[in-house]
Amino acid sequence: MFKLKLKDGATVSTIEELRENFDLEKVVDCFHSGELLQWLKERFYDDEAEAIENIDDDTNLIAKICTALNVECEEDLEFTQRLREKKALLAEMTDDENFIDNAASTALNQEDLAALIQTGCKTIYLCGEKFNVPICMAGVKYIGVLSTPKIKIRAKSQDDLDAQKIVFENCILPWQKYIPVQIDEKNIGLISNMPLQVTVELGRTKKTIQEILDLATGSILELNRLSDEPFDIQVNNHLLAKGEVVIIDKNFGVRITEIVAPVKRVARVSDNYSKE
Repeated sequence: MFKLKLKDGATVSTIEELRENFDLEKVVDCFHSGELLQWLKERFYDDEAEAIENIDDDTNLIAKICTALNVECEEDLEFTQRLREKKALLAEMTDDENFIDNAASTALNQEDLAALIQTGCKTIYLCGEKFNVPICMAGVKYIGVLSTPKIKIRAKSQDDLDAQKIVFENCILPWQKYIPVQIDEKNIGLISNMPLQVTVELGRTKKTIQEILDLATGSILELNRLSDEPFDIQVNNHLLAKGEVVIIDKNFGVRITEIVAPVKRVARVSDNYSKE
């Protein structure tokens, strides 16, 4: 028999444990996936299983689940429906389960942000282009994810934020031109969906203006690279690797033969990111 997984990886084996550690969000997820019903049936909680099985629509869903399991909880169907919507939207943006798991504390628009602030959420993930953040709500940490949101807030400097113990990560504040973030291997996921320009350089040469004007169809430019030398692979004008040309289904490709160390790779990617 499998154990039912609740918040923070906790598992329960009995109905008493479920009631004691009741987690509305996880239980609703388990209801929709069918795990809750299977868990009840495997343990012969026949009355509870029958009550869960008889729930045929989402009208007053939370109240029905709580009644079936004999637990007390406030009915908040609107919250649950929006949470499911946010998880679905985040799943379309990324395959990273960490972002999807944080859907309950993620704002995809200004309305989501207002709701999270009202509930007293102290760490809020911002996924969108821009947000209006109140300076009066102290002690809140805002983290931009899957985007670099622009923040509008009644603060003139970092000192104003510090006074209110408000923290921003991966967000552009009114007095900033770009995001001053240090990306490393631990938080590279924050920008993993950002597009980068990858270029393979065959070689370079210098010509005078007159030589450029003299170019015509059939002219040959001699490059500064030997024919057997590997080509440079650049990401946003930063050297990332070297490789050799291959043919893939009638298209050119490059097989990587040398690549910079992961730490340097992350540093170069983050340098490009901070200047976007």
